[in-house]
Amino acid sequence: LTVPVVTLIAWATGNDLVFALGAPEMIVMVSSLVL
Repeated sequence: LTVPVVTLIAWATGNDLVFALGAPEMIVMVSSLVL
């Protein structure tokens, strides 16, 4: 469910830089939640 949310946020902002900077952080957060 997290990946679609990030995709929607990136699409809503329409800024590739925001997605590029936000994606790694989200991945780390998801990884920490899973672990």
